[in-house]
Amino acid sequence: MPKPVIFVPGFPASELLDGNTVVFPPSPGTLLDGARKQAFFDTMRDIPGRLTAGGPIRSVLGIAKQAETLYELLASRGYTIAAQGASVDFGPVGWDWRLGVDAKPTMDAIANAIKAFAPTKVVAIIHSTGALVFRAFLAQHPELIGNIEQVISFGGAWCGTLEALFAVHAGHSEGFLNFKLITADEGADLIGHAQAAYDLFPPDPARTDMGDVQLLHGADGKPAGAAVDLSWIKAGREGYATPLANAANARLGKRDRDFGSLPMTNVVGWGGPTWPAATLSPHDVTFLPPDKEFGDSTVPFVSASWIQGANVRTIEIPIGAFVTDPVPDLHAHLWESIVVKQVFDEVLGDAPRQSFIAAAADSDEAIDLDSPVTIRMTAQSADGQPLPNCKAIVKVNGGRTEMPFHGGKRARVLLKRAGIQHNAANDVFRFTIDFAWDGGSRNNVAVSFRSV
Repeated sequence: MPKPVIFVPGFPASELLDGNTVVFPPSPGTLLDGARKQAFFDTMRDIPGRLTAGGPIRSVLGIAKQAETLYELLASRGYTIAAQGASVDFGPVGWDWRLGVDAKPTMDAIANAIKAFAPTKVVAIIHSTGALVFRAFLAQHPELIGNIEQVISFGGAWCGTLEALFAVHAGHSEGFLNFKLITADEGADLIGHAQAAYDLFPPDPARTDMGDVQLLHGADGKPAGAAVDLSWIKAGREGYATPLANAANARLGKRDRDFGSLPMTNVVGWGGPTWPAATLSPHDVTFLPPDKEFGDSTVPFVSASWIQGANVRTIEIPIGAFVTDPVPDLHAHLWESIVVKQVFDEVLGDAPRQSFIAAAADSDEAIDLDSPVTIRMTAQSADGQPLPNCKAIVKVNGGRTEMPFHGGKRARVLLKRAGIQHNAANDVFRFTIDFAWDGGSRNNVAVSFRSV
């Protein structure tokens, strides 16, 4: 029988229910009807109101996979994933993301999920904001730490993310089949009423050891906190935004990098367009353009890798087009990396620990026939440390290009498309990379991208 697993998703990745009816995520029909749309927003802003947390969102309209991608990976390992709720070996924990990351209903739900498998210890899988939720749980329920064997964190927002600030300030618009369903202002209003969004702001730099995390600055150029300096809040939003920001700062403005002794594999991705920095000014926030080298598209690399601990190993994964099977397939999801499979083999299957080696083509450039292709590579020891004197040998069309890691865990190489033609399928070019370091090697790591 597989090790019991509980799963805590990110923000806003849990259903919200009115009784047995799913209110969030809303259906296109709800958002296309003016009266139903207004009722939806009124219900969502009534916090907590009559809504309760459902399960993690599996997919949106059965098309855009959310937790379903993780569920499929677990099912392939023998886990029983129920249509709803827990199963004999899996406990999903949805949470009301309109509340704080440390809200009592959420803490109780995690405690109950762990106790359901007692006396067997569980493996906790946490994603994005779920890292803050789970850390709050550990602080509130130290008596249950002994019921946890290990933790696997994917893209944990340990030291905040600017994505939350952007969602609250500027907002994201949402559409379906060319219909504008939610405007940016409506998106900002919806997320702006959620306490967990403010909990995701980077903490107070005056009270938190930020390390290399300098995501926010004030107009004077000095490090700042969006839950401390509230001048950026737009006029008309102060009534709800100010108390939520103050509450976030009071509870989470000071954070500790030390995760403690609980074993954790902290998986960090880079290769997705991520806000690298922002500047606060009166009633406004200026964001630097998204940069793929700064994170996984939601959480900055420096935040996801910020956490430390006696038994914490941080594994870095390039986000992009992975080759995961003998037949080249293009994937662009962190879950589908061969490194994630290795993490699951080691943590869930007790396989011997090995070095982590991965390579991926930039997900946009991999399908753009007019663009050169960035290949992102990672090489690290079984405990997540850089491999000594590591280098990658990229083998393309009979040539060999060496790329040293210079003592780090990440490296990049840019391939021009000139002279590259498909060799694995009608429109797919496949090549391999050899990795060598003092005392070891890994050969023929495959990469593929679209080609003529």
